[in-house]
Amino acid sequence: MWQPAPVGAHQADCWRLPQGWAELHDGQGGATPFMHPGWAEPWWRHYGDGAKPFIIEVEGGIAALVLRRRKGQRVLEPWGIGPGDYWDVLAPPGRRDAVARAAAGVLASRAREWDAALLRCLPPDSPVQRAWAKEVVVGLQRSIPSPTIELPDTFDAYLGTLPKARRQNIRRHLRRLDSGEVTLREVTDPLELRLAFDRWQLFRRDQWSTAGKAISAEHLSDRFKAFLLDVARQLVPAGHALVWELSHRDSPVGVYVNFVDAESFHWYLGGFDPRVARLGLGKIAIVHGIRTSIQTGRRRYDFGRGAEEYKYWYGARDRMLGAFVAGSRRPRSRFVVAAARMMASRR
Repeated sequence: MWQPAPVGAHQADCWRLPQGWAELHDGQGGATPFMHPGWAEPWWRHYGDGAKPFIIEVEGGIAALVLRRRKGQRVLEPWGIGPGDYWDVLAPPGRRDAVARAAAGVLASRAREWDAALLRCLPPDSPVQRAWAKEVVVGLQRSIPSPTIELPDTFDAYLGTLPKARRQNIRRHLRRLDSGEVTLREVTDPLELRLAFDRWQLFRRDQWSTAGKAISAEHLSDRFKAFLLDVARQLVPAGHALVWELSHRDSPVGVYVNFVDAESFHWYLGGFDPRVARLGLGKIAIVHGIRTSIQTGRRRYDFGRGAEEYKYWYGARDRMLGAFVAGSRRPRSRFVVAAARMMASRR
């Protein structure tokens, strides 16, 4: 079991997380569910193969990374990214900048242990890239679109931002939910969650197959389903995950999995029975999430990474997430960063 240290990086084969991770997450405003230990621990068990923990504990905070071999290079990557949409340092209130700076200092002092760092999905207000540029070599910078709706005070005010035809369309779909033609319930029982995820994966497979679209093979894997089930069993009780089962005529016809925090609703993944496609279950799930988020005082509805066209239909605008490649000042590391820059320029 790792023991918390004031400064340093833990590297061990044990998957147990440092003490205090949950308290840091809960105390940091804006920390997403993808940085919660209920996400981090299942991610390590299901997606940590071939990686070594590289968790830096400084200034009372945490910068959670993993070290992997990529084509002979030792590459640092964010803990939890892949299925996760965000990464950042975790810090006590008011200490985010200090944690980011101190973590960069630790990386610089341990430069012989890694060759490059591939950081991505940083929130726009993250201090990491700015802090790292002072201690290590930042060689390649990019932004990742994450379409987001900045939520107003009322649902009517939100609808007022959309063209008339879209407002009418949204109201028509919500009537199916409000009238009881379609019902929605939150799945919270641990035993029921397993059945819900079985349905979720089958619905998702059939939906994409019927539409003639290629779906990520990973989304149909046993590993991904088991990972999300483990996450749900931890984050549903913590209030950071929502598993919605939609029914029509008393039969389940859709399952949607989303994540929430105090500031944001994070649209994630869902699936529906293509035989009831006319009901528009995906649209019902989205606008129900928007409406309930406004009612509970959240500031934004986040569609997650990717600029898929449907997200903008709801009025989303790109919120750009940070991404960069960094290296130490050692010659080997400089070479890796320069090679990454050259490859990017050829694309």
